[in-house]
Amino acid sequence: MKNWSDLRDFETQVRTEIKKNMGTRPSANGDDSRKAIETVTKGRYTLDLKDNAIDPVAFHKKIVEVTGVSNRSSFDNIPSFLAGVIVKDIIISSALKIEGKPYGEGHQFAILGVSSPDPNSNVEYLVLNSGARRKTPTEKQIDVCEVGVPDDKSPYFASLGWSKNINFNAPAGKMRAWRLVKK
Repeated sequence: MKNWSDLRDFETQVRTEIKKNMGTRPSANGDDSRKAIETVTKGRYTLDLKDNAIDPVAFHKKIVEVTGVSNRSSFDNIPSFLAGVIVKDIIISSALKIEGKPYGEGHQFAILGVSSPDPNSNVEYLVLNSGARRKTPTEKQIDVCEVGVPDDKSPYFASLGWSKNINFNAPAGKMRAWRLVKK
């Protein structure tokens, strides 16, 4: 992937495959997502679904364990493009809303860390969201540092930032903490 637009294209392909895998069922499950990732990556990657339904405290602990980021100050005074130097790995989860923007039956996004090691604190999540929605239809896309990439007129853009306003897609209060794994 060369830029955020490629990330959006990848996400669109995965979403299309998930819908195919769902068939006539009203909602997707972890296997639908796993099969979609495997199809779109031509078998190079899969989703580890071991932590498909865990309580919020275990979810928080899993994020800290996988990403290695348990403190917001880890990112103070560094540019966002250096996040890969600090983050060990990502967690993929699902939300119905992020920062007040609704995502219908659910939207998958990446979590790169948490703001505090204490799961009972006012936790913020470091979120990479390739499907963030503009505030208004005319809001200008964030400039990119790449020659020849036109402004995207779609209602979506990619964002990386701290968020505590997430309505997780958590059936029966159980969180999804999936890992992307190279086969």
